[in-house]
Amino acid sequence: MPRTAYVHIGTHKTGTTYLQSWMRKNANTLAQLGIVYPDIGLTPKDAAHKVLALEARTAPDTLSETESWAQLADTVAETSGDVVISSETFSDRMKAPEHVRRLVRFFADLGLETKFIIFLRDPPAYLNSLYVQAVKRFNAGCSFEDYAEEKLKQGYCNYAERIEFFASAAPVIALPFRRDSKALEYVFLEAMGRSSEEIDRCQPQAISVQNPSMGPFAIHVAREIYARLPSDITAPERRRRRLEFKSVLTRLEGFETGFVGCDNAYAEKIRHRVSHQTAAVAAEHFGAPWEDVVPAETMFDRYAAQQELEFPAERVEPLVKTMVDGDFGPRWPFVRRWAYRLKRKATGLFSS
Repeated sequence: MPRTAYVHIGTHKTGTTYLQSWMRKNANTLAQLGIVYPDIGLTPKDAAHKVLALEARTAPDTLSETESWAQLADTVAETSGDVVISSETFSDRMKAPEHVRRLVRFFADLGLETKFIIFLRDPPAYLNSLYVQAVKRFNAGCSFEDYAEEKLKQGYCNYAERIEFFASAAPVIALPFRRDSKALEYVFLEAMGRSSEEIDRCQPQAISVQNPSMGPFAIHVAREIYARLPSDITAPERRRRRLEFKSVLTRLEGFETGFVGCDNAYAEKIRHRVSHQTAAVAAEHFGAPWEDVVPAETMFDRYAAQQELEFPAERVEPLVKTMVDGDFGPRWPFVRRWAYRLKRKATGLFSS
């Protein structure tokens, strides 16, 4: 029976981290379904094939000349069934058509047909989630609207163009990202011809949400940190602060009410601006109107309520100053937990 290599290319903010973590944890389940999820280039905290995606762009002539792709070739030769590799980096780092053709040739030489899988999301919700990620990483401090306008100019919501870039080399399976539908892993595996019944029989292990959203208070704090970070701060120092901030996010309220950057009127404006592209994708890949398959996310109904929130300086300033100064206190986890409890009792910093 012919084998297929499924390359999951994103997009960003469509449950990719969750799906990758689920596949890594359920590698045995996938094996029972005739699917190989290679453990190549994965770190203890990472379940995506980012190394493969980066090498796909930088390889000199053939992918098998790189270390990771050579390991993948060995894995393919030693196993049977279909192969899945997953990284949203494929969709934003492969800039030339030759990068895609080279990937397809790699699998063809091993006797596998390549199919790309991409999830597509309601455009304003997609941009909102991208914005939250950028702010959380201290890569943006502007308003959501300014951020969204820049990303729209860069073609981030031109799904038709992104699909065509890959479809010129191999078939693309476009899937709607819907919060109100069945579990993401089922949608993904069903696209590869596995039924829900087959998946259930394998009794896959459940996992928790991997990349929770930030609430409005956390976004406010992160933007303040971005504004005050020194312009000459080095990349390692920025990363150090980002990781420290990530470690305190769960103490900041608002996870259950993630940040919303715009109201429904502006969200509808975004949908209208990209409606030509989304309609083309829906007609070709879904056989139904876009709004029927990828309904508008109603999260923007919460925008007005968030505008009424106040963030007292006595809560914001200590956290911002700590992150900007980079003085994170004791390094040993148990000491830090002890110090954190004292600080919380003294200042009420993280209380609601």
